Amino acid sequence: MAMGIISKQTIDDIRSRSDIVDIIGSYLNLKKTGSSFMTLCPFHKEKTPSFHVNPQRQIFHCFGCGAGGDVFRFIMMQENVDFVGAVRLLAEKVGVKIAFDDYDEDTATARKDILYSILSEISAFYQRCLKSMKEASIARDYLAERKISPKLIEEFCIGYAPDRWNTLEEWAKRKKYNMEDIEEAGLIVRKNDTSKNEWYDRFRGRLMFPIKDEQGRVIAFSGRILKTDDKQTAKYVNSPETPVFRKSKVLYALDRARKKIVETREAILCEGQIDVIRCHEAGFSNAVASQGTAFTEEHARIIRRYADNVVIIFDSDDAGKDAAIKTAGIFLEAGMMARVGSIPVGDDPDSFILKQGAEKFNAIIQEASSPVRFHFNTIKEKTDITSKIGLDRAAHEILLTVSKASDPIQRSILLDEASLLLNLSPSSLQEGLTRLLRRAYKEIVKHKEEKREEKKTQEIPGEEFELCVHIAKSLESEEIMRLIETYLPLEKISSEYARIFVNAAIYAAKTKNNIQDVIRERHNLSESLDAFVAKVMISPEKLAGKEVTSLTAIKDLIMLLWRRAFERERFSLPESEHLRYAQLTYHINTLKSRKWEDAAAIIESESL
Repeated sequence: MAMGIISKQTIDDIRSRSDIVDIIGSYLNLKKTGSSFMTLCPFHKEKTPSFHVNPQRQIFHCFGCGAGGDVFRFIMMQENVDFVGAVRLLAEKVGVKIAFDDYDEDTATARKDILYSILSEISAFYQRCLKSMKEASIARDYLAERKISPKLIEEFCIGYAPDRWNTLEEWAKRKKYNMEDIEEAGLIVRKNDTSKNEWYDRFRGRLMFPIKDEQGRVIAFSGRILKTDDKQTAKYVNSPETPVFRKSKVLYALDRARKKIVETREAILCEGQIDVIRCHEAGFSNAVASQGTAFTEEHARIIRRYADNVVIIFDSDDAGKDAAIKTAGIFLEAGMMARVGSIPVGDDPDSFILKQGAEKFNAIIQEASSPVRFHFNTIKEKTDITSKIGLDRAAHEILLTVSKASDPIQRSILLDEASLLLNLSPSSLQEGLTRLLRRAYKEIVKHKEEKREEKKTQEIPGEEFELCVHIAKSLESEEIMRLIETYLPLEKISSEYARIFVNAAIYAAKTKNNIQDVIRERHNLSESLDAFVAKVMISPEKLAGKEVTSLTAIKDLIMLLWRRAFERERFSLPESEHLRYAQLTYHINTLKSRKWEDAAAIIESESL
């Protein structure tokens, strides 16, 4: 089915109207310092501002964590959306109507648009099935039994997947969609026992809850089984990860809850979809849930963008309590305040609200305990803390929770609370906590060293970074860009990111395009590549002395890169290559003299 992609003219129009200072300033409190603006970085915890916004180059860069990019990248990171989502959000902010170009099959953006369209239409189809199909009476009866009203069904777009194997194949034929696209959307499964293109529906005879992203687009489904006599089938089946759905980046109902979370600076975290739906019906519209996976650090980062505090209200069984303690630890690590609400045994938020009402549920929220108190109460239910062994175990487990707190003040408060609950001196607990923190620190150091080893392949030599900085400042100089293209083959640049930048710069200079757009069109613009480009664009040129210009500096860097390439070649030469060895030695010595005319002659001869 033919689709469109957002036109380049539209993107350029949005960029020209989206002043980066105004856009970032609508999220953060920017302070002018010289020709740029500064603030605390929203992407990592810091006490001294290292987040810079450059209005001349329309770039942001954090010198603390390395995050950086243009106005689109900021929105992608701040709002947790992809590039298309950032374009749409900015279009709304600046009043630009989005125009589309013809469909390009190789464009990832166009592929995602197809998936969004399919998922939206399938969601509407499932809703129609729930309302009108005779066989869907089992789903309607279940919803009535759970006291999910027609209003809630409509608001949360709940549907029903027919209990057949080929429903979506027939649907796709009518709608003229390719089966491969339906498969990519995670809605059908290819049969393994045949070489033919045959599929079957992933969701059959299930109550369907559409999962939406923060912009309200359907990106996945969670299907609940309805036949109670089927013990072999999973209670819930969730969409697999797709180009538009990543479990670790999605919270159920965040699209509906975000406004209230921002207003109250507090989120309520539940376990299941019906718990969240019931909370919203009862007026707790800041409730969300993780989707088909354990709660992760990524989920905590998403909530932290909108809230300072979270109340965790999971099921009252042992598994629910253990999950609540673990989840509270994740929030503490993220630097957030976390509290845990206790509901009676045998209840979950849905059943409790139905039995006791919104007022009593609100009391549970208001009386929610700190992670330490909740953990202590949970341990006390299973362990005799009057015995030395029981007390030691309780102290160790509670200190593990305390150690999760990344904020030293919060950690101190939690330690004092643990001291009172356990009836142990703060100094003895501090000793144990210090040991745990030392151990954790060693693990962090080890992890960082491993990461550093992984990143070595992406390290960028200083001279190559400086070259990129000079080029960024010289994009409008035909002489310099012609010099780069003529005398610096890309293979002489060892860093992948520097090669990408130089290659894109040459093309951008010729076509008068924005260099970041060129890179984005040619490469999968990861956060690290975007941050590298932003750092290049925001960094000042280093020119030693008044007589040194960008042109002479670039010539020096070209000579240096060629010399390094010659040195690498000479090092790897076999002993029999005496003539080439002597020639390389001559070239290296000539380049060391830094006389451009001599160097240019060598480069031209080597390039033949």
